[in-house]
Amino acid sequence: MGASLAMVENMPEKAGQVVLVDGYSFVFRAYHALSRQNLTRKDGTPVGAVFAFTNMLMKMLNEHEADYLAVVFDAGKKTFRNEIYSEYKANRPPAPEDLIPQFPLVREAAKALGLAIVEKVGYEADDLIATYCRIAVAKGHKVKIVSSDKDLMQLVGENVVMYDSLKSREITVDQVIEKFGVAPDKLLDVLSLMGDSADNVPGVPGIGPKTAAELVNRFGDLDTVLKRAGEIKQNKRRETIQDNVDKALLSRDLIRLCEDVDVPCELEEFAVKDANIDELMAFLQEQGFKNLVSKVARLNNVEVPVEKYIASVEQITSDNKLINNINDLMQWVDNKGKIPEISLAVFYDKKGIALGISVAVEASAAYLPFDLAQKQEQSSLFGDAEASSGSSVVGLAGVVSALKNILENPEIIKISHDVKEFIKVAKRQSIEVAPVDDIMLMSYSFNAGQGDHSLAGLAEEYLQIDADESKAKLSSDMSDEDSLSFTCRSSSIILILNKI
Repeated sequence: MGASLAMVENMPEKAGQVVLVDGYSFVFRAYHALSRQNLTRKDGTPVGAVFAFTNMLMKMLNEHEADYLAVVFDAGKKTFRNEIYSEYKANRPPAPEDLIPQFPLVREAAKALGLAIVEKVGYEADDLIATYCRIAVAKGHKVKIVSSDKDLMQLVGENVVMYDSLKSREITVDQVIEKFGVAPDKLLDVLSLMGDSADNVPGVPGIGPKTAAELVNRFGDLDTVLKRAGEIKQNKRRETIQDNVDKALLSRDLIRLCEDVDVPCELEEFAVKDANIDELMAFLQEQGFKNLVSKVARLNNVEVPVEKYIASVEQITSDNKLINNINDLMQWVDNKGKIPEISLAVFYDKKGIALGISVAVEASAAYLPFDLAQKQEQSSLFGDAEASSGSSVVGLAGVVSALKNILENPEIIKISHDVKEFIKVAKRQSIEVAPVDDIMLMSYSFNAGQGDHSLAGLAEEYLQIDADESKAKLSSDMSDEDSLSFTCRSSSIILILNKI
């Protein structure tokens, strides 16, 4: 039951790369990345975590070379650790209701991608990962553990690294030392002193990571710390450790990884193989993941009906309207009747000053340039006092104020790309914009390592629209016709991107 990963004889002729994915770590990260997006498929089943989980696995397969790969899950709440300590993980809250139906679907996602799935009743995923690490290193393989779980950092060594998918960085021996002040082979001692409130592991009260590292570095290991605690000069620290020896030893039993599990399948069964594209496409289509369908199709030269999305963009941008003032913008939206969603695209100059706003609703789009509205308002002030009495303050704040009822309507989804500035302006007016879909944030959540989350980049990736057509910036050099086309096209693309 140690965490040593020493090499043994009888190495294979060719060493390979073994990738072990901490399944539920992936799932919970995926869930929290999309916790505000409320993604559901046609039958109402929530699938936001499944979408992000699938996308993360696809991204990992694309970026990390692997000869063997498995997704490792916890099989249930009760393990051998609960027999040691009945209160182990007793303080953990139940899983969110909308996540529970997604647990079997993430397993289906892994299977659809052709990946091996491993779990064993009575053990945690960490124990299976530790065991397969030992087996893999003994066979001469390199191991990459996809997780950021600190308990798994005990396994890091010359032939084992971890990969934090959220931060897109590897965790090596140096990173463990930097974080905890000790090498991985001493991490169990440090964690035993610290305890873990998330898992209800007691540790020694009042001992944090810095103090724990100082003690282990001074005395060498946990047993020596406990045996020679009387040499500690600080009275409170000395007495606390002496009074909690049993808790420290219990914590070590709970945190220590079991690396001799009788595993349910051999390492060779994790050999990476190509996914069955038909099965994968069927799974993605069943969940309603149209953008992932498009991505898989492009990577595998399979036809998908992306043309209908491009046609939708062209259809919307063929009905553009230039709006002269805020009241006319409100009237334009009102004329659309009951709408389920509206996209909002705000355009800025190099100094960050808002130049105008474009909105898209159903099959049409409109653009309100603030300078044009300002000119008309000033004209009204000098030429028609009665007309000016109903005018609004021109600018983004004026638009936000005028559209208050729409922005706060819970039945209308507000869609934008990088919506934070718009929300800041609204909050200054005590307007709560909800619900909101920010396609830039969604893109970042799904593909944190992707380089281009711009509207142009997303249009090219998901709609096959040449990025160069969308990269231009709104400027005073544009003709009125070009400005109208560019702005309405942008809001229309936002609307369509949110549908796939």
